[in-house]
Amino acid sequence: MEEGVVKRSIKTIKVWNLYDVISGSWFASFESEPFLEEIAVESVIQPRIKPAKIKNTITKALEKYLEVVTPKAKQRYAKKLEDMGIPLPVTSVEADSIIEVFYPFYISLLRRNGRENYRNRWC
Repeated sequence: MEEGVVKRSIKTIKVWNLYDVISGSWFASFESEPFLEEIAVESVIQPRIKPAKIKNTITKALEKYLEVVTPKAKQRYAKKLEDMGIPLPVTSVEADSIIEVFYPFYISLLRRNGRENYRNRWC
């Protein structure tokens, strides 16, 4: 290797992220592809947020993270990426595929101060 030449190595990791399409928030990550199976269900809650919107949110946060220069701004976008389940450091993100997965849970309707609040209760 020539003197003064720096060899850059790129580290690639693959994660499977699970997002709640009711709130748009990141729920969990998996290091390997999770086992999924089809089950018969009577009813499901339809997604409020399209998967493409979650992908766009991540893409825009990464663009800003790579663009900003001040430590405070860099930290703000790093937090946003981490909150979306993107491990740092990162220079690019690719979504190989997006699929909808329905996890079973109960919804309970609670009243507080005259307002209805929905809470998830996992089976």
